[in-house]
Amino acid sequence: MPDELSPEIAIVLDKERHLKFGIRAMRAFEKETGKNLLKAQTTELTATEISVLLWACLLHEDKELTLDAAIDLIDKHSNLGEIAKKLAEAQEVAVGKAAESPLVERPPTG
Repeated sequence: MPDELSPEIAIVLDKERHLKFGIRAMRAFEKETGKNLLKAQTTELTATEISVLLWACLLHEDKELTLDAAIDLIDKHSNLGEIAKKLAEAQEVAVGKAAESPLVERPPTG
């Protein structure tokens, strides 16, 4: 069971899995995409980036999971919108700043 220092978000795909938006996930995402989530200025991620982030956030409990297998999980058991919502929730509990998340749509300013 996850604790407060290591928050995880449950997501049902092929089975119940747990997203963990930690440093390892952020590093895996950055290594794969070249994008730093902590400095991201965009409010939207591409389909590729959402797929990579899902993969990265699931690696903690399935180190053998491949990016292609993570993409299959989306295609067979969910959709990008739902995945993005769960990833934003995982980021919020991990860093406590959902308002600054590239996964959460912000209203236009000005």
